[in-house]
Amino acid sequence: MGRNEKVDSIIFVTDHGIPFGSAASNRMMALAKGIHRAGWKVNILILLPTDLPDYVKNMETEGEGDGFHFYYTSGSTVIPKNPIVKHWMIFRGWIKAGIFIYRISQKERVKGILMFHTKTVYPLSYYFLSKILRITFLHERNEYPFLLNKRTLLNRLDLWVYEKLVVRLFDGIFVITEELKRYFSQLRGKSEGIVRINMVVDTDRFATHNIRNDQDKYIAFCGHLWGDKDGIPILLEAFSLIHNKIPDIKLMLIGDIRPDIEFRKLKSRIEALDITDKVIFTGKATKNEIPSLLHGAEVLVLARPNNIQARGGFPTKLGEYLASGRPVVITRTGEIGDFLEDKRHAFLVEPDKPELFGEMMVYAIQHPQEAEKIGIQGKELTNDVFSFEVQSKRLMEFVKSLS
Repeated sequence: MGRNEKVDSIIFVTDHGIPFGSAASNRMMALAKGIHRAGWKVNILILLPTDLPDYVKNMETEGEGDGFHFYYTSGSTVIPKNPIVKHWMIFRGWIKAGIFIYRISQKERVKGILMFHTKTVYPLSYYFLSKILRITFLHERNEYPFLLNKRTLLNRLDLWVYEKLVVRLFDGIFVITEELKRYFSQLRGKSEGIVRINMVVDTDRFATHNIRNDQDKYIAFCGHLWGDKDGIPILLEAFSLIHNKIPDIKLMLIGDIRPDIEFRKLKSRIEALDITDKVIFTGKATKNEIPSLLHGAEVLVLARPNNIQARGGFPTKLGEYLASGRPVVITRTGEIGDFLEDKRHAFLVEPDKPELFGEMMVYAIQHPQEAEKIGIQGKELTNDVFSFEVQSKRLMEFVKSLS
């Protein structure tokens, strides 16, 4: 490469914590790793502070990850308690990100600006910048936009502008399901420029976690502990029906136990089901802790109900479940059945039926040889289909097709 030749790159714009954050953070970092491995440089701009003052995981406002460079353009990783300071940081992050994009474009051959953020002001701002700089403008969606908080008039207005205007500004959108592809095709009035990039998992994270402690037997869940997104009420009821059949088994819930008011509600429900001494809370685990926690489980479970969120989305944590090589019991919701075959890649159960879900957990534990084989085959599916390298190359080809 000549001294003045620019390197190819892509810019991610998000409001999720890096390097420690949510499932969305892990998805971004897995894509970034695959894109970098395939030859492009990746810059991740985090527009807002992401960490609460009493729970700070992300310490650095700029740094290197596994195949990417990240910047907190707001100047801080910690959400201020003072609302004036908070709004100043939000404004600063918005403006500074535009400056960063311009500077990066002067040093690198930017193939795309990829928006993981959905608030209308950000796509509108960076759309005009992308046109000025002649950079492909991209968007990622892994669930329906109307599932976001829309209780206030301002949020409803933001959603209206997003659906009527913003979705038409992107040169390309990548979604996680065919259902979302149809939905956004209707909003845009065309199917061109929309591609499905399924769940992505960094399989390297699970490559060395192969030693299990047989003394501790537990069923593990990882995800949201509140509401019905991931079916915690169904899972708890199912476990309450079967835990006496396997006396030494416990249920490990891996996830954030804040806010306190929701945690108290959850504990009350557990007490009412008389399984208090059988449930283990780990709190929010980092991406480095999750592989060992999953690998140590007898069975990994996800009892998603058959709701509109499940129909439009795809559980990204399923990729980590499968990558661990442990047997998975999961409800057949949305498009899961398009990829996973029952009793080949996982144990699939009809949704919203705690009795059936409980029976399948018992079956998987009491048939360890069959379950182990299914776990291995699920891992092989992940390596072939959901690997970060496979899905990242598909994303890069999509971006190239839009140039």
